[in-house]
Amino acid sequence: MKDNASNILVGKIVAPQGIRGEFRVQSFAEKPEDFKEFSVVCDKCEPEQFHFVRVLKQNVIIAKIDGVNDRNSAESLRGTELFVLRDDLPNLKADEYYQ
Repeated sequence: MKDNASNILVGKIVAPQGIRGEFRVQSFAEKPEDFKEFSVVCDKCEPEQFHFVRVLKQNVIIAKIDGVNDRNSAESLRGTELFVLRDDLPNLKADEYYQ
């Protein structure tokens, strides 16, 4: 993962979901559906390993990382922060900023 200065925090893994390695992500994105398009990076995965599954509720999504195939493995990801590269996000208008 690149240094954090070039990354934008977009979510955090908060809990396992079910028994097949899926997990809940608290989304910090304006629209959780944006995770479908994000190339997510974290300390535990490469961008191509992270997969959006579905929106659970307003700011929570279900996701999966390749190789995480059971609840215990998903539990070990709790607290993992998820980032996108600043360069991968759309350009902002003059009065907007990424928080």
